[in-house]
Amino acid sequence: MQVHGSATAIGRFSIRTVESHRSHIQQKLRRSSRADLVRYAIDQGLVEL
Repeated sequence: MQVHGSATAIGRFSIRTVESHRSHIQQKLRRSSRADLVRYAIDQGLVEL
C-alpha cells in the first residue's frame, strides 16, 4: 500500500505525517528500503499476507 493509501485509510493523518513516521521507524530499525521494512514487519508477525 502506498503512503497516500495508508493516510487516506487512517483518515485523520496527513500523508506527510505518515511518511515522516515511516521514515523515523525505518531509521531506528536500520532498514535501507521500504521493502526491508516490510520484510521486517512480516518476519516479526506485525502484518500478514
